Amino acid sequence: MGAETAPLLSAEIQFWRLDPADWEPCLLALKDIGFEIVATYFSWRRFEPAPGQFDFDGRTDPRLNVRRFLDLCQKHHVRVHLKPGPWICAEEKNGGYPDWLIEHRELLALDSKGKIIQGYNPPFRAPIPSYAHPLYRSYARKWLEAVRAALEGYFYPHGPIILVQLDNEPSMTFHDRLFEGDYNPSIVAENGLYPRWLESRYPGRTPISSAPRSFDHASTQDLFDWTEYKEFLLQDHIQFLKQAFQGQRPLDVLYTLNINEHPQLATPNNWMLLQKACDFIGYDYYFIPPFKWQDCVNMAFAISYSQAVAPLVWAPELMAGIWISPGVDEDHPGFGLSDLAFFQYSAFALGLKGANFYMAVNRENWADAPVTVAGRPGSTYSSVKNLIQLLKRIPDYFSLQKNSQVGVVFAHRDARQDYIQSARSADSPETQTMNGYQRFRAAFDALFTANFNPAIIDFDLPPIDLDQFEAIYYTPKEDIQPQVLAQLLDYAARGGTLCIFAADPGPFLAAAGKFQALSNAESQRYGEGRIVLDPSNTGQTSAENIRDRLAQWSIRPEISPTAGGVITTIHENASGRVCFVLNANAAALDCEFEIRDAGIHQWVSLMGDQRSVPVVQNRLTLALPARSVQAFRLQ
Repeated sequence: MGAETAPLLSAEIQFWRLDPADWEPCLLALKDIGFEIVATYFSWRRFEPAPGQFDFDGRTDPRLNVRRFLDLCQKHHVRVHLKPGPWICAEEKNGGYPDWLIEHRELLALDSKGKIIQGYNPPFRAPIPSYAHPLYRSYARKWLEAVRAALEGYFYPHGPIILVQLDNEPSMTFHDRLFEGDYNPSIVAENGLYPRWLESRYPGRTPISSAPRSFDHASTQDLFDWTEYKEFLLQDHIQFLKQAFQGQRPLDVLYTLNINEHPQLATPNNWMLLQKACDFIGYDYYFIPPFKWQDCVNMAFAISYSQAVAPLVWAPELMAGIWISPGVDEDHPGFGLSDLAFFQYSAFALGLKGANFYMAVNRENWADAPVTVAGRPGSTYSSVKNLIQLLKRIPDYFSLQKNSQVGVVFAHRDARQDYIQSARSADSPETQTMNGYQRFRAAFDALFTANFNPAIIDFDLPPIDLDQFEAIYYTPKEDIQPQVLAQLLDYAARGGTLCIFAADPGPFLAAAGKFQALSNAESQRYGEGRIVLDPSNTGQTSAENIRDRLAQWSIRPEISPTAGGVITTIHENASGRVCFVLNANAAALDCEFEIRDAGIHQWVSLMGDQRSVPVVQNRLTLALPARSVQAFRLQ
């Protein structure tokens, strides 16, 4: 912000759900924790209860006096991340869409059978608007223009608002599977958005295919086109919202977007396309209690791809408490505050460089946030405050870069194929064998569990230095892209280890043969490096298996813990190296670590106790509390 900087650590407070008398105590409590930024959704249905009738000054409800809230933020030097929707989720009726909006049946999203999609989750389930419908867009534009006009003078550099989020978790309110939607006539009719998209994609082609509604009479290309169109639709919607909000007078703010978990990476919510629609994207991190090892793996997976796509590895929503759904049998068995603290600490240990703690202040339908509705310390207050203090205590933490020894190649077409395949019945022949995307994910999970901290390589993104990786895993199918293959073979020729993780290496060998003849030997030299063919016929692999195989070629983790469920990550910047140690086990243990770098002589704790642990003959032992994260400076 000009000459001023602040870490992107923010606290979610939904002021319009709180007593205005508690706004200031809540802001002061958040500042005491260490937050310099607050984030807040706006519920469209509350601020515009009837078409064209807006309340931003509390005339109908004092909780809606947004200017009063922003004045308090300005008074206490707190920056603001504004999030006006149109959809906000947030355990709010209709996810924030106005009741009067979804009464317009003609603008509602439809499934492949022509039925109205009931979006979101119980008890907030409701019809949802079609992203492309002109009437929806007209109302959404008027809403965003009204927010912009009401808050004129409150945007940076004159006011506290520095960030604006566009919509929330683009996914048709969690209903974007292959045949779920959207089949509104504005999209699928003869002059709808989908036929126009096809015409631009295939100029001169006739006839133009209709949107597939089932696997019957749909070609493979039809299904891939429909999948890529969905990616385009989500990007197009976000671009529309940005243009509607900034209008003809662009603001000096950054536009953000949050992305939610999908079964397949980056489809139909294509991270690369969504990043192009705003200034920076981020991924929302949650777990369903009780905490499981796979939750840690999933977090590492999303962070690794964020490092590839986004300019900042940031969480627009980092779980801070637990959601409550009134009238739903949802007691969250196994939810524990120690698990929540471990989850938050692990997110930064695995590479986050910013986060919005969601929720930071309790509200209706939420519990166990750090601050109560009255602005007093809540059940997780001390834990979050200690985490923020740790991040600020680590020298230049926000410039640290996480090391990754191994890369795994991600192919968008494989993800789209799995997305399509997942719509088939479980007993379909197409679902009985592991496909390329599933093998990619299996390789990542095993490499992470084996403590190699894998990076995700996406050749559709700007090129990166492949030589930083000691090994690269590639899961090719029949449609091998020549330019990708050429780069990987060049990497091996320069001394890298290229691991082909495929049930049938035949297509790879045939394609590679155009560059240099290869045998079907399990391992063979290639230039200064080697090519390894994984003999697995199922694609299943374990951390132990992958660790043993890489050790054959002298590729070992930088730090090797002897106990399972223990992970280390090394981060570097100009100030030195920092190691985080994660113990995901439910029990405390003593763990020995073997360290590859003979130049490391001691680990100095950054947890506030300044203890030093000597390294003796490349080994040291640490006492690890249950579900804990510790940070050390390597010297």
